[in-house]
Amino acid sequence: MPKWVSIRSLLPDAVLLAGGVLASALGPKVLLVVISLWVGWSASRCVRGTSSASAGISPPVVGLLAAAFPWSAYLYAQSGLLLTMALSAVIIGGLGVIRGHKQGAVKAMASAAFVAIYLGFLSSFALLIRLHTNPGHRLISAVLVMLMVLKIATMLGSSFGPSRKTLGWRTSGLAIAGALLGALMSVPLVRGALGLTQMALLGVIVGSAAAVGLAATDLIAAGFAGGRPWRLTARLAPILLALPAFFYGFRLYLS
Repeated sequence: MPKWVSIRSLLPDAVLLAGGVLASALGPKVLLVVISLWVGWSASRCVRGTSSASAGISPPVVGLLAAAFPWSAYLYAQSGLLLTMALSAVIIGGLGVIRGHKQGAVKAMASAAFVAIYLGFLSSFALLIRLHTNPGHRLISAVLVMLMVLKIATMLGSSFGPSRKTLGWRTSGLAIAGALLGALMSVPLVRGALGLTQMALLGVIVGSAAAVGLAATDLIAAGFAGGRPWRLTARLAPILLALPAFFYGFRLYLS
């Protein structure tokens, strides 16, 4: 059976995205706990057994720094994220210097900071969407539908004989088309708040941001420095850029 029609291969993604919808429906605090646990555990897994761990930057520390991002977003919105980003860089840099690990120290610190900031910072925008847009819960549901349809579209495209010359453009086009289709499917969820044209524009914005993340998949994987992230985390990390794109697209242009 071609992999693009394998429901089993999409089940983990669907479970996680459905869990996000459920957590959002139960309230911002539940969503906060879910995101914090996910990014904290995922970040610690990503740096386990890498040069970051051997440089004295322990996986639990990286996990705690990543988990701090959603809490700062919950308490202080975007300004809290910027403060946590700065503190994470200072803490990781300080640990690297204190340990006196000279060979590969810069690479180890950069890798740990990348993991904590990438997963923590971007995932926190799901919470910002829930808290600082109206209607927050329905918009979270809409963006997760966009991402699920996007995943299906890009998986379908990758099944047609990958070509190094065309795969990147095809994946990007399918990401935008999938997000656009998901946005149109989500119109009933946001009826009264956003119209068809506005949702279509958001779909293009989300798809374009996700396409950038998908195109940089190899770079993102290199940033994880050979760690052992959850397979699901590795699959979803490239499309996390869609969350801030949706948030700022809604806040700046459509609200």
